[in-house]
Amino acid sequence: MAERVLAPTQMGRGDRYYTYTELLAISRRFKQNPNELMITWILRVYDQGGPALSLNSGELALLGDLTHDAIFNYHCKTLRGGCKTLLTWLLQAWRQRWESFLHFEATELPFRPWTTMEEGIQLVRELGMLDWI
Repeated sequence: MAERVLAPTQMGRGDRYYTYTELLAISRRFKQNPNELMITWILRVYDQGGPALSLNSGELALLGDLTHDAIFNYHCKTLRGGCKTLLTWLLQAWRQRWESFLHFEATELPFRPWTTMEEGIQLVRELGMLDWI
C-alpha cells in the first residue's frame, strides 16, 4: 500500500491526501516535453486540468522538476502556503521567474511561422496566455 503524503490538501469537502503514486502520475502528466516552449507547456497545463488540481506546497515540491528551466523549478520548490491549484502555483513561480514577457529570451517566445489554421490558433492561444499571465 502506498504511503500517504503528510500534509493534507483541501478538496472542498474534507481533507484529501495524495499518495506518492498519485503524485508521480501527476508529475508525469504535467512534465514539460522535450523541446516544448514554456508558454506551450503552461497552456497545456491549463488545458489538461491544472486549474482544477488542488495541491499544497509540500505536494508541489514532491512533484519534482516539472520543466527544463532550473530557475523556474527552483521557484516552484521554494513556494509556501496552503492549498492552491496547480496552475495557481505554477503562475506564481512564473511571475517570480519572469516579471513580464519582456524578460523572456528570444528562443522562449512563441513567435514562429504557421501554415495551418490549427498552428495559427495555437499561436494566438499562447500569446493570449502570455498576456493573461
